Amino acid sequence: DGIAPEAQADGTGTVLPSATLTNGLPGATGFVPDNSDPDNTAGTAARYFDVTLAAAGTTTLSGADITIDRLSIGTADAGLVIASGASLTTLMNTTQFAGLNQVDGTLTTIGDYSLMGGGLLGSGRINAPYLTSVTGQIALGTTTTVGTLTVGGNLVLASGSQLFVNLGDGTSDLLSVVANGTSLGTADLGGSVVFSPASGYSVKAGDEYVFLTAETAGSPFGAAAQDHAALALDRARQAAAVAAGRPV
Repeated sequence: DGIAPEAQADGTGTVLPSATLTNGLPGATGFVPDNSDPDNTAGTAARYFDVTLAAAGTTTLSGADITIDRLSIGTADAGLVIASGASLTTLMNTTQFAGLNQVDGTLTTIGDYSLMGGGLLGSGRINAPYLTSVTGQIALGTTTTVGTLTVGGNLVLASGSQLFVNLGDGTSDLLSVVANGTSLGTADLGGSVVFSPASGYSVKAGDEYVFLTAETAGSPFGAAAQDHAALALDRARQAAAVAAGRPV
């Protein structure tokens, strides 16, 4: 900690300078990655960024519209927050192996968003031909409050996925899958659904909720997932009844 990287030899006896964004050597710090095309008149150099978040800590994007080539989130302790009003565009694809991605602004990926693992949450919008969750956990809004996450494209939730839904007073989390470009807004739904009451609310008998909408429906949640969801909702109602001293 606090130790600056030293200049290194390049193998020919020439000592290389410390890495900076200007000289293009790997290991530069203290800049915000944002693609730029070359412009000789303006003196703008060509810069294109392949970003991997692997170190522990959270990177926050706020008040800016950023474009990079590719994004990867690689470790459990790495996180990204795209704040409301900010946008991140990846020109190739986005891959999340672990960690946390909170999208309250806009994430646009020209290629697919592959959620191999880790958590995705927020109340923003994700534009991608396919958002595919293999073993990812998706929490709409925050973990305790109600929110709407919009997917502009197609959604695939594989059998290892978990969708977390908060239930409030006449409202709930919503995962909205809409058409975008050539993507039809199709939802193929597997995995499990986990219901929880939003902070400060107790689920009551007779409560009804819509927590997912799509332009077209592919495969529905499997029977086991539907049974799990119904049982989880029933248990939430029973717990609320016990807490209020009502018969269950």
